[in-house]
Amino acid sequence: MKAELTPTEKIETLKTNLKPRVKTVKKDSGKLIVEAEDLEFLEKVPGIKHYTVNDGSRQKGLGGTPIDEKAYINLETREDIAKAFLATASGYNLVVIENKREWDLKLLKQYNPSIKEVSKTSEIFDITKSVNVEGYEDVEIDIDDEEVDIIYRQIFK
Repeated sequence: MKAELTPTEKIETLKTNLKPRVKTVKKDSGKLIVEAEDLEFLEKVPGIKHYTVNDGSRQKGLGGTPIDEKAYINLETREDIAKAFLATASGYNLVVIENKREWDLKLLKQYNPSIKEVSKTSEIFDITKSVNVEGYEDVEIDIDDEEVDIIYRQIFK
């Protein structure tokens, strides 16, 4: 199947992010044309405003920013999962240090299959930001309890 994608921004970054997940991807007049066996995953890719499948149906994308920056995160609570989702939609490729929520991490990987788990932080990774890890520049994602529930349900949609 083919689809024409309208990116939110950073078309080259989005193209790079899509390459491992599709058969072909090419840039054409400010849009991306992709071909893949199944295109359902496109609704969960950060950086896609909307896309049109070759049968003419138009689908809404996740929006946000294509993933192009790394940040550490600990996943211990529902709030951490909600913040991880928002960080992913904001263009962060997450590196998980502490994970107490395996199932939730599996669902987050639908939005970014490049999420990695490591046992500790390291200078080798060249990461300067974090969502909730001390000693790193904070990505600053502030949400209240009601927003946590709304975002958490969005992930399971």
